Amino acid sequence: KKRQSMLYATNDEGSVSEDDSLDMVMPVVPETDKTQVRKLLVTSILHSEHAYVASLDILMQYMQTFRNVAHTPSAVISTQDIDVIFFRIPELHRIHFQFIKELEPKVEHWTNTQQIAEQFKILALNEYPIASEYLKNYQCAVDTVHKCWQENPQFKDLTADIQCKSTTEKPNLEELLHKPVVRFQRNTLVLHDLIACTPTNHADYDLLQKTLRIAQNFLENFQNPKDKDNPDMQRYLAKQGLIVERIGSSAQRKLRHVFLFNDVLVCAKQRLGGKQKI
Repeated sequence: KKRQSMLYATNDEGSVSEDDSLDMVMPVVPETDKTQVRKLLVTSILHSEHAYVASLDILMQYMQTFRNVAHTPSAVISTQDIDVIFFRIPELHRIHFQFIKELEPKVEHWTNTQQIAEQFKILALNEYPIASEYLKNYQCAVDTVHKCWQENPQFKDLTADIQCKSTTEKPNLEELLHKPVVRFQRNTLVLHDLIACTPTNHADYDLLQKTLRIAQNFLENFQNPKDKDNPDMQRYLAKQGLIVERIGSSAQRKLRHVFLFNDVLVCAKQRLGGKQKI
């Protein structure tokens, strides 16, 4: 049977989205199947990287467009707001573009002994310093987007429904800014998957283990409970929305309101009327 990574799923059109994830643990892969599964997994990671960089491309285009008119009568938002909203996007774009450039030829010329761990290690070492700064600025960026939406209808019209060439989705600017946040959190899962389907005697195995520890240390340091009094580390709401829950095997359905914070997912009952609160 075809095995699908827990991180990357294809949508109905067959394209890969970095937001399509399966919340499950990758099954244990028999040693005899690892080399085949490994190739499928690395290929799906590469496809997802292309989708992610396409999202960063859009952010780069909007940033440059707003900068080009920032000092003209046609200015949409100020240069200060541009700097806050698109903080570290160019660096993330450059890092992942380079990662694709180095990983793609290895996938195209794949062999059972192909080594890709070095590329993942370089990605981690280059990205995490930038990721830390991006996460600390993230809530400020989102708040600035909301402020500009309220102050400038033109800005809201331009960034409310953004057309993505690679998919049919139309995210708003806030949703595009959230994609790197999800990406940082998934890095450890990617490495777990790679290790699970890499033979223990493969040249990549030990380096993947070391890279996983780098990824885990990044998350642990950034989410250290000792930092709970630090304003940069406080809990914030990343996204919210309604979902329909199916009760058991019956046809009964219940409406739920889901709140995604930076460190926890909350599922609440949707009350009709009255003041809404968690």
